[in-house]
Amino acid sequence: RRKLRGYGRFDETAAEVVIELTDDGYVLVGSTGDANRQDRFEVIRGILSSPECQSAETIRENWPTGEAPKPGLRTLQMDLNCGAETGHWIRKGKGRKGDKYRYRIDSRTVPPLSTGSETEVTEDWGEV
Repeated sequence: RRKLRGYGRFDETAAEVVIELTDDGYVLVGSTGDANRQDRFEVIRGILSSPECQSAETIRENWPTGEAPKPGLRTLQMDLNCGAETGHWIRKGKGRKGDKYRYRIDSRTVPPLSTGSETEVTEDWGEV
């Protein structure tokens, strides 16, 4: 990955973008924040590969060293909510005291990380 900074007189000139070299050539990743979020999504997906639901606190506790830097709880919660809204994983719970949000991957609804698909999950999990 490379970070490019742009300076220009037009507002359309991006101040900073991240590109990545793939087998097919260079691909635009987005801003630095987008690149960091994509890295965190990869780690989250690995943690959520177990069949049981996990809370944000549990995911943060199980964050591996040597991967993307461990995010703060607030950043992790925002990433988890974003991933649930875009269909990368599914969320259960009401997000209240006594009924925290819990997350897991449902292989039938997981789009590739590079897409922004908004898949709705209508299946009832039953008791988890």
